[in-house]
Amino acid sequence: MKLMYITSTLPYGGMEAFFIPEIHRLTSAGVDVVLLPMWPRGGVMHLDAADLVHHTVREPVVSRAILGGAARAMARRPAGAAFAVARAVSTWRPRIAGKNLAVSAKGLWAGHLARSLAVDHIHVQWAASTATLGWIASQVAGIPWSFTAHRWDIEEDNLIRRKAADAAFVRVISDKGAAQLRWLGVPAPKIAVIRMGVEVPEAPHPAAQPARRPLSLVTAANLLPKKGHVFLVRAIADLRARGVEVRADFAGGGPMREELQRTVSQLGLEGAIRLLGVVPHQELLDRLAQGEWDAMVLPSEVEGIPVSLMEAMARGIAVVGTEVGAIDELLSGGAGVIVPPRDTAALAAAIERLADPGVRAEMARAGRKRIEASFSASASFDGLLKALNGGDRP
Repeated sequence: MKLMYITSTLPYGGMEAFFIPEIHRLTSAGVDVVLLPMWPRGGVMHLDAADLVHHTVREPVVSRAILGGAARAMARRPAGAAFAVARAVSTWRPRIAGKNLAVSAKGLWAGHLARSLAVDHIHVQWAASTATLGWIASQVAGIPWSFTAHRWDIEEDNLIRRKAADAAFVRVISDKGAAQLRWLGVPAPKIAVIRMGVEVPEAPHPAAQPARRPLSLVTAANLLPKKGHVFLVRAIADLRARGVEVRADFAGGGPMREELQRTVSQLGLEGAIRLLGVVPHQELLDRLAQGEWDAMVLPSEVEGIPVSLMEAMARGIAVVGTEVGAIDELLSGGAGVIVPPRDTAALAAAIERLADPGVRAEMARAGRKRIEASFSASASFDGLLKALNGGDRP
């Protein structure tokens, strides 16, 4: 099978590392992957994505090549191409129409490219304008397509029901996401619940024992307001004021960095909180496996099912998440601690609970079992490959 796999930016930038294991699995299984980032911005920031560049067609949203390919697609099927673009912008919501119009030329070009490369199927990550690009490409090329919907992109509802009607299947990564799609009018037979999976190391690092160091935390998320970093900063300040020794590393970059650094300084936490910036994906996994941190905390106000928590759990690290999105599907039953979002006191209490090595060890075992049972890369890949090959929906 030759598969065109459309992302937002991967293999470039630092935002989509959680797709890397899936693409590696596809290529290892003999699928000929053509990786097409919608917005190929920045350099390769994750070492384990470096080899994906050889599978990538890098072209900006608008360029001479894009406009030329779009013109050729229009010339080959003028009515079909015009109809595809018209469908993409036929919405009463100006913002959605504008986003879709912005990628329409690249969608026409991608359809021309897919035909010239004899692509068998187009699969898109994200249900928003990225899926619009793939939808247009599918229509002008006459090639089957599908897309993965995550969380915010479902809530945005960028013509999801129309896209689903033309798609071979719509993948969602959680039961909650499937329920949301049904509420939007997507027929249940179109929906495939195939979770994002992570690689599970054979021998996870044992839970760290607290003898000689403070409780060591890490949070791995882009520095955006919705990720809730400020609540973790406040929780750590509260704990240290009560004599609980704890430190944390923030792995990730983003627009909140300066504001967070000011807050850390104002609270006198320079020695307790480090802003590491973007940590390459493989480096982060290696440091988790080596037991550098005792627990991972993700204090998000908005999430789907965070892959960073899955990766920590797979490596025997206890985790704390918030009661948002479908995190309960990942952490229920003792596989992790779930706290309300924006609740500094509850977050501090959860972290203090993890100061007990016995609690951490028990949670780490339960978390590892949850990943093995429901969130492994092998199970996820098997489900996706079956769907791509037209098998019964999982």
